[in-house]
Amino acid sequence: MRRYRGLSPPSRRARKPTSPDRAGAGRRPLVRLLVPGLLIALWSGNVLLCRNLWYRLPVTRRAQLDGQTLRAAFAAARPNYPPQAREALLLWLNSERLIESFRCPEQTTELLAAARATLPALPHTQVGRLQVAALTVRDAELHGVPPDGWWPRVQPLVAGMDAGRFPHFLPDLLTAEAGVYQQLGLPDAYALGVARELLDAVHGPFLQYVTDRFEQLATALEGSDAEAASACRRTVQRLLCQWVQEVGPPGLRLVAADLLARSIEINGPRTPLSLAVAAECRAWRAEYRTRAEEQPPLPAGLRLCDDPAVSTDALRNALIVAAWLTCAGLGAAVLTLLTTPAWLRALERTPTAVAFRAGIVVLLLCGVAFGISTFGHELIDRDFRRLEQPELGLPRLPMLAGASAIAAAALLALPNFVRTHSWRIGCETIGRLAVWLALWLGLLAAAAHFPVRVLLAKYEREFATVNCGGWLRPAPWAPEKLLDHLRLWNP
Repeated sequence: MRRYRGLSPPSRRARKPTSPDRAGAGRRPLVRLLVPGLLIALWSGNVLLCRNLWYRLPVTRRAQLDGQTLRAAFAAARPNYPPQAREALLLWLNSERLIESFRCPEQTTELLAAARATLPALPHTQVGRLQVAALTVRDAELHGVPPDGWWPRVQPLVAGMDAGRFPHFLPDLLTAEAGVYQQLGLPDAYALGVARELLDAVHGPFLQYVTDRFEQLATALEGSDAEAASACRRTVQRLLCQWVQEVGPPGLRLVAADLLARSIEINGPRTPLSLAVAAECRAWRAEYRTRAEEQPPLPAGLRLCDDPAVSTDALRNALIVAAWLTCAGLGAAVLTLLTTPAWLRALERTPTAVAFRAGIVVLLLCGVAFGISTFGHELIDRDFRRLEQPELGLPRLPMLAGASAIAAAALLALPNFVRTHSWRIGCETIGRLAVWLALWLGLLAAAAHFPVRVLLAKYEREFATVNCGGWLRPAPWAPEKLLDHLRLWNP
């Protein structure tokens, strides 16, 4: 057996330690592939999330509707509407004609003839006759006829209407119009929202005009025909009373309530019941306005309607936070891309302090996001207006968020550059900070998208529930006895 003299066996000889650089050399290619791959996967997922969310927003849904396709769909669908929806459509067109007579006074005679032609198709409501009477008064005004000369022209239309029924059938028309949008691919909530936009305010000018002009007519008739003057006032009050009770756009009902309260206070009758009706109408309008002011509407590109019955605060705040974090993360990702050679060289030497400093920056950016969501509602409103109107310029919020992340990384890298006076070390530090910022912000942005999607779906469900088959039932935030008093008080 061979013996080793003065030497230990080979298995027991001390081995020369391996240097850390040589130990990590095998891991460097893996790390240099893993980190960029992780960032690419993370931000590709974020871009897909943003894209899917963008195509769910109301502004994008509406933009998908082609004008020619819409016209063809409505031309095919409207002749097949249910009878009450067809009557509501004719009433809507007549109110549009009254508005058009103010835009183009020279066309008033033709508009009056077109409105008069709809009367045979309106057997279940007297609103059409009142609309024709309003256009008749408008035509007489334009020809210089004084109020006492209006009565011979409108008497055949107004006779017997002080005991008539004035349904506007707007809920039926809303359902029918929304059905056309649904056939074109819009979800229920979006279809209802677009249909409401067209129907909400069209009858308001008609109500205001007919109330004012019939009061002038009644005042002119008081000396010569007191019964006719009383009939004019009763007709208007009956119309207003029924439209306050009628299911329909809240704005239209509130206009009717305000006009009714004013008419009772000025013209009577001053009975305890009618005065209670006037006071409750005023109280309802004030309460609704207070609730609406407490519930600021979403930007035009996001909202389905200006309806304070549907809460939007949580959705607005979640959207602002998600947009800010996503845009800040995109700024960090762009900076990461620009400094790729520098941070790839120094990736394995990244100290824990860099990740810690990047975490502090992320916390600060989150604080800014929550601050904007609380106090910066106008920023996102303006940005959505810029998206809808390109002539206003590019949105500011994305650029501000991205610039904030880039500026934070540059400021944190500045001490290293000042200490070493080395552009290479400065770029390495900025790159490493940008990597961590892009990673943290990418994860947070991905997490922030899910509350937005959940809250947007909740907003859509609430809107569809509130507006299912019509508008709010009963009158939202009205005094408890208002509708009962209106039913008891019959002008």
